[in-house]
Amino acid sequence: MNKRRIGILGGSFNPPHLGHLYMAEQAKVTLNLSEVWLLVSPQNPLKETAGMASFEARMRMCNLMAADKPWLKASDFEAKAGTRFTADTVEKLTTSMPDVTFFWLMGADNLAQFHQWKNWESIVKTVPIVVFRRPGTDITHIKGPAVDYLAPYQVDTQNKAEKAPNWRVLENKLIDLSATDIRNEMHKGAVTQTDTALHTEVLSYIQQNGLYENMGAK
Repeated sequence: MNKRRIGILGGSFNPPHLGHLYMAEQAKVTLNLSEVWLLVSPQNPLKETAGMASFEARMRMCNLMAADKPWLKASDFEAKAGTRFTADTVEKLTTSMPDVTFFWLMGADNLAQFHQWKNWESIVKTVPIVVFRRPGTDITHIKGPAVDYLAPYQVDTQNKAEKAPNWRVLENKLIDLSATDIRNEMHKGAVTQTDTALHTEVLSYIQQNGLYENMGAK
């Protein structure tokens, strides 16, 4: 029996925006995934807490964005498992669900700082990694120990390899959306980007609950 193929897109989702949705859709189609999970982090160890909406609010927004897409799930696995670092989360995911092949999805900006992640080598050895191109980050120019380590394991985008270590770059359209910029605009009362950057239900939820209005924008 073929294993289920699930993509994991981890993040703060503060707030989740249409760039996240595009990444999930591209991964699903390109990698023939049965599901994509938006893995909501209780607190990213590499991010500040200023301007961070509650975990419950971020889960709610992800659920709203995923509501009409049966293949897209908002996941609180990390919060329930009590893990703080991706390496620990990945280990628990793979051991608790051995009948699933997981793919770790991340932007090129995360690849640039991947060597700062705790036990990043363990992540590489445990799950295939899928990297999305991001505006302002040229993957070919990224340097560092993690990139050097990964180099021999790169495969073509369409490669069906499921056994780690392997990683690939998706030739995705560049989407210039930033949760930080969206929060900045909402904090200032501007709507220049938010009208086209957020799912309508997410935008309504933010406005109804006054998220980011009286919070720092970092």
